[in-house]
Amino acid sequence: MSAAEAQHTGRIALAYDGDSREPSAWSGIPRNLADALQGAGVEVVHVSAEPGRLERRLRRLSIHGEDRAAAATAAFARRLRRSGSVDAVLQLGSEFTAPDGVRVATYDDMTILQARRLEHPLLDRLGEAEIEAWAERQRSIFAAATACFTAARWAADSVIEDYGVPAERVHVVGFGRNLDPRPVDREWSPPRYLFVGQDWRRKGGETLLAAFRALRQRVPGATLTVVGHHPRLAAEPGLELTGGLWLNRAADRDRMERLYESSTCLVLPSEIEPAGIVYLEAAAAGVPSIGTTVGGAAEMIGDGGRLVDPGDVDGLTAAMLELADPETAASLGAAAREHCERFTWPKIADRIATVLDL
Repeated sequence: MSAAEAQHTGRIALAYDGDSREPSAWSGIPRNLADALQGAGVEVVHVSAEPGRLERRLRRLSIHGEDRAAAATAAFARRLRRSGSVDAVLQLGSEFTAPDGVRVATYDDMTILQARRLEHPLLDRLGEAEIEAWAERQRSIFAAATACFTAARWAADSVIEDYGVPAERVHVVGFGRNLDPRPVDREWSPPRYLFVGQDWRRKGGETLLAAFRALRQRVPGATLTVVGHHPRLAAEPGLELTGGLWLNRAADRDRMERLYESSTCLVLPSEIEPAGIVYLEAAAAGVPSIGTTVGGAAEMIGDGGRLVDPGDVDGLTAAMLELADPETAASLGAAAREHCERFTWPKIADRIATVLDL
C-alpha cells in the first residue's frame, strides 16, 4: 500500500480562525487537507476560532491584536468542548491558543518573525508592540505543540532557529495542489507565459511586465496571460488579461486548467512566496515555473524551473529567455511533472497522520 493509500484512524480537530470548510479559506488548504485526512480514515471535526457574538460583545476587537486573540481563544475553547473528545488538534495559524491539556500540532507556511523581516503586508496595520505580542504568542504555541508542521524548509528553519523549537519536533510536510490539470502534448514555441496571483505588487507583477517587454524585443511572438487582480493595464502586444478566476466555480476551474495546459511557463516572481501552490498546479500539467529565491518556492518548483532574486528584471528576462527554448522548456516541464507527484493532499495527510500516530 502506497503512502497516499495508507489508512489511519482517530479523530482530529481542524482549528482555523474562520470556516475551514469554505473552499476559499486559506487558498483552499484547510478544506482539501480535511478531505484527504477523511479519505485516509481520520475523522475530522472543523472547529472555528472566529470570535462569535458573545466574544465580540465582551471585547473591542482589532485585526490580529491581543484583544482579538483572546476572543478567538475563548471562542475556540467553547466550540472545542462542544465537539467532544479528539485525539489531536491541528492548528492552522497563530491567531488563537488552544486550551491547556489538549494535544496540539501546528501547520504553517511562514512565521511572524519571517513576516516582520520581510515587511509582509499582513503586518501593515500593526504596531511594533502588537507584532511582538503576536510573535510571542506564536512562540508559546510552538513550544507547547507536539509537532510543528511546515509547508517548506524555509519556514521550518525559522521555527527552529527563531523560536527555539527542537528540530525533531519540526516536520516539513509540504502543501498539496488544489487543481490537477492534465499533462498534454503542446507546442512549446512561441512561448506562452502565465502569471497567476491576486496581489499584483507582492507577486512581482511590475517586475514581470518589465521583463516581458524586454523579452518581446528578442522573441516577438511571446505572449503573457495575467490571471488575477491587477492595476489598470493598457493594451499592448502579447498581453492578455483574464481578471480573477476562482477555483470554487466550475467554469473558472475549467478555464484555469485550460490555461495551464496551453502555457509554456508559469512566471510568479513574488517578493515573498512562502509556498506557492500554483507552482505545483502548473507542474501537474507539465509546465515549468520561474519563481524567486525568497520563501519556499525552491521546494515547490524543485528541478522543474528556475529561481531569480525578487525585483531582478534582468535576471527574470534571462530566465524567461532560457525557457523560450522549446527543448529547455519541455525538459524542465517533464521534471516539474515528476517533482509535483510528491505534493498531493493525500500524501500530505499521510505525513501528518503518521507523525501524530493516527
